[in-house]
Amino acid sequence: MSEEASAGVAFAWINRLPDEILSEIFVYTYDIRLIDPDSRPVHRQGPPSGAFLSHVCQRWRNVALSCQYLWASLPCETIEWTKACLARAHSGPVTLRFNPLWNADTVNPLLLGPRRLIYPAIPRARVINAWLEFGRPENTNAYTSEVLQALTQEAPWLEELEITLDRPMDFGSNEPRFVPTLFGEKPPHKLRRVYLEGCALNFPPTIFTAALTVLQLGESRLWTNMDEMIEFLWTVPLLQDFSFTYSGDLIPYGIDAELSRTHPPRCISLPHLRSWQVSTSFVVGIRMFSYFAFSPDAELRIMVDDGESGEPDAQRYTDAELEGLIAFGSTAVRAHYAEYSQHGGHYDSIELGYRSISHDPWRMSLSIPDVDAHDAHRLRAAAAAMYLSIPVFADAETLTIRSGWRGFSWDDMLCCENVKRLHFGGIAILSFEIALREREMPSHPLFPACSEIAIRDFNFAEWPGQVMYDIYTVPADFEVRLVITLRLWQADRDSERNLQVNLDNCALGPETMGVFQSAFGKDYVHTS
Repeated sequence: MSEEASAGVAFAWINRLPDEILSEIFVYTYDIRLIDPDSRPVHRQGPPSGAFLSHVCQRWRNVALSCQYLWASLPCETIEWTKACLARAHSGPVTLRFNPLWNADTVNPLLLGPRRLIYPAIPRARVINAWLEFGRPENTNAYTSEVLQALTQEAPWLEELEITLDRPMDFGSNEPRFVPTLFGEKPPHKLRRVYLEGCALNFPPTIFTAALTVLQLGESRLWTNMDEMIEFLWTVPLLQDFSFTYSGDLIPYGIDAELSRTHPPRCISLPHLRSWQVSTSFVVGIRMFSYFAFSPDAELRIMVDDGESGEPDAQRYTDAELEGLIAFGSTAVRAHYAEYSQHGGHYDSIELGYRSISHDPWRMSLSIPDVDAHDAHRLRAAAAAMYLSIPVFADAETLTIRSGWRGFSWDDMLCCENVKRLHFGGIAILSFEIALREREMPSHPLFPACSEIAIRDFNFAEWPGQVMYDIYTVPADFEVRLVITLRLWQADRDSERNLQVNLDNCALGPETMGVFQSAFGKDYVHTS
């Protein structure tokens, strides 16, 4: 059967469907096309993405024109199509996007007309996405103020809200801008998802209800101290996703990081929470975390972001302050995992990276403060032990050391006595070999239970004799030195088990396999 005949048969069968089913198919087709960014209405110069469905036959046209969802993503790039879509999506919920008017630092006045047409539709908005700018170019400020003023209308149908107040790269400040009263101080009772960037709202913010499930804040201020944060989060008990990003010191931007004098730790109970992510200064992140109580199964990421200064934490705080913060952080994380640990729970695998310990970097990752100063050895060890010594991490059976790891020493890992499998990324195996060769405590061998080593992404063919990352000099006979050191390590541990060595994604030299197999046996050396 030819393609034309096949298409005709398919069309005939589709045309037998009732209008209600055909309309659902149209909606599904429209949603699939929106996955492609080039098909989204806000990027198109011509008709909206689903318009082609109204140009197949008269019946399809009637069904498409009556399906308001196909025309409800506004504005279009032209006044004509925006008017047409408003007429076709005349009573149902709409998705409104207020995007920048400029292109290459020049305002395009033709884009302003379509956007102004949709202001009256705000009370019917189900989704509002406003990406607004100040200062680039300057005449965008008037448009930004105009949109924010339009958003003072009530929006009782609103379910998702995104507002980004962007600033030029050379603005020189992370201070958020005040947003005027939104939605007439009448919180949309269906509002479930909110993303704010560069925004400051008066406390208490009036746009939220107990229905909120997702709150993502980037360089934004909803509270000015820990007490206000606690009081606000008590009002959103159904929260499932929380993220807070703010670079550097928050005090200049009106957020006090001092601990609450009235509320105890873990006083914000969020039983539905599935993700908690914070990227900010060490003191703010760990103090915020101490007030939350949620399931240890939820995603947890605490990332240290000290802003543009890059100043090590050992220089930001006195020794006493930093020591207190490290102890406080360890206590907070231990409390988070307390019940889980009491039942014998622990992560089966952990990874050490750049000043971080993680299980799955996208699901559980904790940053440690930067105290690598030469005169801060005791504090550095305390920072490394802050999380690593907690049983939920220390009892892991698989330990991965990434190539760019930093902030830990090998002696910090003496607590990891249950590790059976060691994985080394890139140059990390060289650091391990040096540590084993130079350690002065053979009575306390590293990783006494280890029976398997995986070396990943190491170039045995080209790296020996080279200086890597301006730090490590790889000996010309590295593979020979490595197997000798590993065999001595086996002897120090009195291990009767054969050591399995996996060379994963490694570039091998002409003698590499022979050297390892002669040391550990052919059956115990594998490549992949």
